[in-house]
Amino acid sequence: MATVNSELLLQGLKEAFNVEEFQAKFEAMKGFKFNPFKFGLDGTPEGWDIFVADGAVMAAVFLDVIKTAERLCYETGEVAKGGDKLDAVAKFFDEVIDLPFYLEWADGPAIKMIISFLVNSLNKLFGKDWLTHIPVPA
Repeated sequence: MATVNSELLLQGLKEAFNVEEFQAKFEAMKGFKFNPFKFGLDGTPEGWDIFVADGAVMAAVFLDVIKTAERLCYETGEVAKGGDKLDAVAKFFDEVIDLPFYLEWADGPAIKMIISFLVNSLNKLFGKDWLTHIPVPA
């Protein structure tokens, strides 16, 4: 069985999502606007509570892209190594999400960390066949 190229998978993700609509979802999440340099009365960064509240929405969006990458691999009849899928999904997010300037330098590694955390959590909860437990987007 052939393995899928991460650049081809990235292109498939760009075709599977309406990038403008996708970017609008992230813009609507005010959590990306928290200021790590300005603190509230309780000592947490300003806007941190909104960032945490948006966490569930962010997780759902990340999972949607991860599941779509899995679906694209399945549909082509090819397999992708975990690292190739991780690279493609991370690069997709990196290219379509504009983060505040003070986060931009770390967005690649941070995105990979979030994706790895989500996939590892799903693997622990459901096993490596977690896609059979969570519907794949059509």
